[in-house]
Amino acid sequence: MQNRYNIRLTNTQDLNTIMQIYNHARQRMRNANNYVQWVNGYPSKEIIINDIQKQHSFVCTPPYDPKNICAVFTMFIGNEPTYQQIEGQWLNSLPYAVIHRLAAMQHAKQVTYSVIQYTFSKINNIRIDTHAHNYAMQHILQKQQFNYCGIIKVNDNTPRLAYQKTIPHIITY
Repeated sequence: MQNRYNIRLTNTQDLNTIMQIYNHARQRMRNANNYVQWVNGYPSKEIIINDIQKQHSFVCTPPYDPKNICAVFTMFIGNEPTYQQIEGQWLNSLPYAVIHRLAAMQHAKQVTYSVIQYTFSKINNIRIDTHAHNYAMQHILQKQQFNYCGIIKVNDNTPRLAYQKTIPHIITY
């Protein structure tokens, strides 16, 4: 399946649109009876600005409308401190990318697939976590053949379901 979205680094001019997308995602969670994830204004404007400054924040746009931001996510390659302790076991200890704070407008169909494909274009090992009440994300990760690895705890000590997927390197001659 071909990538349906263009993905680029976020810039500060995107901030208001990104905040609207996160507000929309929080409301969708509440509508799905998920009242415990992304509470108290999380993710805050400060967190997002920090992601932008570190060049970890990305936005997705349709190919036919590059000004229409329809999704946002954080991705970086490196160690995620909350992934150091896991009740369970990661698939491997190889370098990995982390995807966090993925949110999309309702009309952005299959955006998670594009985010995963984009991340795999950078590295062949991805780790991601989600809240136990986020059934939509769990379903997407299972459909994308991520392996459930166990439980991690985020900074406020609440548990998250941890997933990982590794694809083989493609060697060309």
